[in-house]
Amino acid sequence: MGALAYLLKNRFYIGEVVYRGEVHGGEQAAIVDRAMFQAVQAKLAAQAVERRCRLRGLPAILSGRLFDHRGNRMSPTHANKGGARYRYYVSQAVLQGKPPPPGLVSRVPAAEIEALVVAALRRHLSASSAREQLPDNDRDLLERHL
Repeated sequence: MGALAYLLKNRFYIGEVVYRGEVHGGEQAAIVDRAMFQAVQAKLAAQAVERRCRLRGLPAILSGRLFDHRGNRMSPTHANKGGARYRYYVSQAVLQGKPPPPGLVSRVPAAEIEALVVAALRRHLSASSAREQLPDNDRDLLERHL
């Protein structure tokens, strides 16, 4: 929860105090209308659900299908920096702490490699069979044709 969300959830602004998990009427006067406070809480809750779904909805569509040049499986992973999530596929050789062999591509950006694979697969399938309708969803496309 960010600093702004923390401030927006503070019940002190509507004249209440939270003590040991219980809400009590405070001695201070409310400085924010209760209806406005409830509307803000509803908006914060909706955004939290959207964010959780968006983060869960980022599948590693090449999981189990991508290998480095030595045949080591590449596993999906991510890093968070500055509020952004960066997704990668990392060689199992690196994850297991093995010394990297010469020329090993240890990590590739997930979005770039997934886009390349999906685009190549769509080109190949559209050229080979024009009568089949290709799915719009990348995961469905890969599961059906790989």
